[in-house]
Amino acid sequence: MKINKENALKLWEKRYGQQTRLSDFADYLMDKSAYNNPNSEYGWNLHHKQPIAKGGSDDELNLEITSIYVNSEISDRTSFVIDDVEYEVQRVQKPEYGIFMKQTKQRVDWHQ
Repeated sequence: MKINKENALKLWEKRYGQQTRLSDFADYLMDKSAYNNPNSEYGWNLHHKQPIAKGGSDDELNLEITSIYVNSEISDRTSFVIDDVEYEVQRVQKPEYGIFMKQTKQRVDWHQ
């Protein structure tokens, strides 16, 4: 999937329907109209759960809709901390990766 506004909005609608405001897995608010807007407190974009640099792809199963803040905090890491909560990325099945809370092993990203 090519990463651009049109495809990001299609993915939002596929996963969340007509919802216009919701929280990402780390509980940061996002607004559908604020795609890739760093000046909005509700800005969001697409995060690669398994980074491209570590063999990930642009497959939609590897993409997570996150706030711009969360995406920048994660960067290219597969183990990270957001607001004192530890997370890690794990392969679920090829090509799908998931984001899990380290302590509870609970999956917290969007998944079918």
